[in-house]
Amino acid sequence: MPHQHEGLPQVQRTDGRGERRARVTTYLRAYEFLRSNKDFTLANAAVLGRLLPKGILELTEDTWTPFVKSLEHCIESQTMVSDIASLGIPVDLIYGALGAFVAPGSLRVVERMRHVTTHRVEANDHIVRSRIAKVLVRVIDGEPEDHPAARSVPAVAGPRG
Repeated sequence: MPHQHEGLPQVQRTDGRGERRARVTTYLRAYEFLRSNKDFTLANAAVLGRLLPKGILELTEDTWTPFVKSLEHCIESQTMVSDIASLGIPVDLIYGALGAFVAPGSLRVVERMRHVTTHRVEANDHIVRSRIAKVLVRVIDGEPEDHPAARSVPAVAGPRG
């Protein structure tokens, strides 16, 4: 039997509709474990870094506080729907179709907001790679979805009302 660190979340396996929820729950438990166990996390940062794409995680004593704050405020305690709803300006929401934390219910609510245009980038997770970067540049430059540059990156845009 493989060694298991006390308190480390166990992977949950489910079928169908509960699969996404189980995956997100597992991620959140892992993030809480990492935040709550600074010595363990810092000691194993190199191993964690090798599990992720190159350049994604640089975790040291100096970067510990930003790492913890990012987990707490950007991932674990998302308030996207209320934050976007409170804005009185046009919003472009760009997300990867493979993003682990894209909540379909929240996304449907945001897509219905008149001041929001959504841009779904296929074959991309939450990391800003070239596909998302191209969509981001197109949005910043104000190029419409049917512009020739838009065809080079598969993105699905929701209409702004």
